[in-house]
Amino acid sequence: MPGTHGAGPLRGGPPSGCAPAPGVSARGNRARVSGHPGNAVPTRLLDKGWLEALIDIELGRHDPAAARARLPAELLQEGAPGTDLAPAARLLVARSLRARPVDWAAASDPGATFLDEIRLHIALVLDLALVRGEPPPSQGGSDMAARGLDEPSPHARQRARIIAFLAAAVGEDDLALDAYRADAPARAVERALRAAEAALRAGLYPPGDAVGGLPLHPGHVAIQRRWLSRIVMGHHREGRLGEVALMRHRHYAFREYVLLVEALAGLVGASAPADEHALSVRQRQLGRLGLPRPWMRE
Repeated sequence: MPGTHGAGPLRGGPPSGCAPAPGVSARGNRARVSGHPGNAVPTRLLDKGWLEALIDIELGRHDPAAARARLPAELLQEGAPGTDLAPAARLLVARSLRARPVDWAAASDPGATFLDEIRLHIALVLDLALVRGEPPPSQGGSDMAARGLDEPSPHARQRARIIAFLAAAVGEDDLALDAYRADAPARAVERALRAAEAALRAGLYPPGDAVGGLPLHPGHVAIQRRWLSRIVMGHHREGRLGEVALMRHRHYAFREYVLLVEALAGLVGASAPADEHALSVRQRQLGRLGLPRPWMRE
């Protein structure tokens, strides 16, 4: 999912997915989560490692019992095994997108805002597992022991799945499928992690939109989060990730991006025609969406 950071100052400031996790601050070069003083998330976002650290922090502080208690009872009933998970997923996505301050205009810490948006991606994956009633990946990867292979720990399996889901949600289907396998080698998980890390940074950092551009960022986050939810629902429905299903989810998201751009361009253009500078800025914005050239021509 290639992209560019665009140009020009951000309009108003970045929207925040919700209030930052307790203790998270991106001022300076690193952010820390309270309760996990040893886990620092790099916020100098050209460095490697920030996504890996964020996933490990969220898994380390995830309390399934407390998380279930915060979810509405009707949502848990809608997502119970044997039912369609889609209504519960739509509600979870909507809740995560609504959990943002009313006034985010003077946000001074784009690194913290960006990390919070990705944290909410990870939280959605964990909440969908809770709603479906799926336990963490169990110790012992089915027939792996019988084949004389080392069995990944439950934490490692859950981490690898999250990485696979995120990689698929930025269009890296092949890497996602490799990382999702129960017997995925560490190098396959690492490749998917680095691809997801680079694509998320290129597409969503810095949060917000350049002056003269279209107000795409909130819609970009929403489309990507819905894309992620469809991938995770497929995992819960089929017990696996499928190549054809991932391609279908990717094309659906690309279509949503195209419709978003068309709608916003029409609304903005109705009030004032775009000059040469604005058109240049908007072209760079399309790059941040990661749309392949055929889709950009639409």
